[in-house]
Amino acid sequence: MPALRANQECRKGGHNVAQAVGLARASTETENEIENLPVLLSRLGDQVTELVDTKIDLLKVEVKEEANTYIQGGIMIGLGAVVAVVGFALVNVAVALAVSLLFASYGIRPF
Repeated sequence: MPALRANQECRKGGHNVAQAVGLARASTETENEIENLPVLLSRLGDQVTELVDTKIDLLKVEVKEEANTYIQGGIMIGLGAVVAVVGFALVNVAVALAVSLLFASYGIRPF
């Protein structure tokens, strides 16, 4: 059918044979592209699915890394709090000792 159409075009417009063959090829290529459309759409769907899967995997990795960062920060804050509490207790003991030595130097005795 495309060859017939190209032949008719050649007779009407006075085109040369090369142009008629070119029209026939273009027509055949268009029909092949239409036949390949479901294959192309299927491949597009597969690639979109693969892209989405890759993005989800990347998101999971990023969330894990952020969670690990927050956990490490929380552990450091907890350790800092423990050190601060121990330091505060030691400062209280030192202040109590200093006050007791001050009272002893003035001869003040408790009860």
